[in-house]
Amino acid sequence: MLFVIADYQYNNLFKDTKKGYYDMDYIYLITADGKYRDNLGEQHLERSIEPIYKGWAFISPLLDQISSSGIYEKKFWKTEYVDKPLYLHLSPTDIDTLMWSSEDKRLHHNGKLINKYNAILKDVKN
Repeated sequence: MLFVIADYQYNNLFKDTKKGYYDMDYIYLITADGKYRDNLGEQHLERSIEPIYKGWAFISPLLDQISSSGIYEKKFWKTEYVDKPLYLHLSPTDIDTLMWSSEDKRLHHNGKLINKYNAILKDVKN
């Protein structure tokens, strides 16, 4: 599953560089039981019409497996993490909660349904 990290004006926080408000090399997901740590992949998007997608995006194999998106064979799906919190570590002091909901089959960020852009919105001061 691909997602971006942006401010509330939908500006990608990683437009030109992997280091900015957060350090991309630090960011990872961990399950509530601590058994699985997802070191996120990155992809640079440049040709999108949507400004939020101009810059770096994150790719999570774990979220792909939880959402059973079809990329993985059924034996690799991680359904034991559906409806359970995942912790998105953005920095040592900034940890958000993500959860894949079986009810609406969508990702939630800090208890709210994630927006259509699959964007983790952050209140940042530049």
